[in-house]
Amino acid sequence: MIRTGITNDSILDLSPALQNYYPQGQTTFQEQIDEALRQIIRELKKNRKDIRKYCTPLELQPSVSKSASFTGNAVADTLERMLWQVKVTTYTDICGFVLSGCNTELGTYTTIGTLSFTGKGTKYLVFNDTFKYYKVTITTAVATTYESYLIESSFYHAHLFLSTALAYRTAIKNEGDRMDYFSKMYEQKYMDEITTMVTSYDEDESGTITEGEVAKTTSVELLR
Repeated sequence: MIRTGITNDSILDLSPALQNYYPQGQTTFQEQIDEALRQIIRELKKNRKDIRKYCTPLELQPSVSKSASFTGNAVADTLERMLWQVKVTTYTDICGFVLSGCNTELGTYTTIGTLSFTGKGTKYLVFNDTFKYYKVTITTAVATTYESYLIESSFYHAHLFLSTALAYRTAIKNEGDRMDYFSKMYEQKYMDEITTMVTSYDEDESGTITEGEVAKTTSVELLR
């Protein structure tokens, strides 16, 4: 399953000017984000790829209910995943999560990032510093049910660039104008990214990725 964590804020961080160009009737570019992922999936299917075999997540914390602060167990990651996901399914009051990493299972863990929740939902954090082991800590004093994963971030930039290209496309007034230029520029960035990126492919659908299942997606061609 391909999950990237791209949000409206991701697009605005890349191109802040777009906040002034939401399409009529929209307050975010979520429609463009969704369409970009659909296009990526269509391209992969044209190349006879099984979508479910991409980006097998690493479970840091299976679904668990807590009413007090709790630190999960250390989990080893061999793929250098760089996208953290937390999903809160039962929410009572404000709760926070900390992702920490260390290169030895019993060593001193370094804080990588935090996520705070004021309601049920799913949040993501992309990070750059990778470790061999990870833990997730929750800070809460009330009933909270949550789960957490590390996800491979290989599709992140492809999805971001295509989402941004589609966002600019909605603002084009005339062919060749400034918005048309940026739309084409980010579409080219997307095409360069998706044809050269490195990702994992769970060929045997075992739920774990072996060294031989991490390969360049050079066989992905943009079949227009």
